[in-house]
Amino acid sequence: DIRFDASRLIGYRNFCNKIWNAARYITMHITEQPAPVTTYQYPVNQWLSHTLHHTIATLEGHLAQYRFDLYAQCLYELIWHEYCDWYLELTKPALNNSNPAIVAETQAMLIDSLQTILALAHPLLPFITDEINHQIQSILGKTTATLTHCPYPTPNDWASDSNTFDAINHLKSIITAIR
Repeated sequence: DIRFDASRLIGYRNFCNKIWNAARYITMHITEQPAPVTTYQYPVNQWLSHTLHHTIATLEGHLAQYRFDLYAQCLYELIWHEYCDWYLELTKPALNNSNPAIVAETQAMLIDSLQTILALAHPLLPFITDEINHQIQSILGKTTATLTHCPYPTPNDWASDSNTFDAINHLKSIITAIR
């Protein structure tokens, strides 16, 4: 038997709230469909692309082994610690940059990465991910089926750049040490 613990529900609520607020942050900065980007040049976007590439490969392994507990934990780490705590914070200077190419690239990455994260989280959180996806699609002027009918992300959807990944992780460790 698994004991019911109300404090775990609070943690799950906070996690859903974190995803919701991340989506609100993104929709505040994007009012129309950004131009598609084939190659990310801005280092923070390259870092997230590498992180998504690696995480999706790890998640596929957990699914293949029917380790849904590890799938959920890995997804939690991606969303809470990498995406919300670091990536979204690191996009603030890019979105306020005077270079329109950096702004456009970051807006495209915000939308693309959120849609990927929603697809990854959908098996665990179907209702909130579908609602956020519906809101994003309406802002972009699209109508799509539910996330259930969308293709599942693959690691090949995201480029892998270990040099930039290592550089940003070094920056993260410096910031963490200063705190």
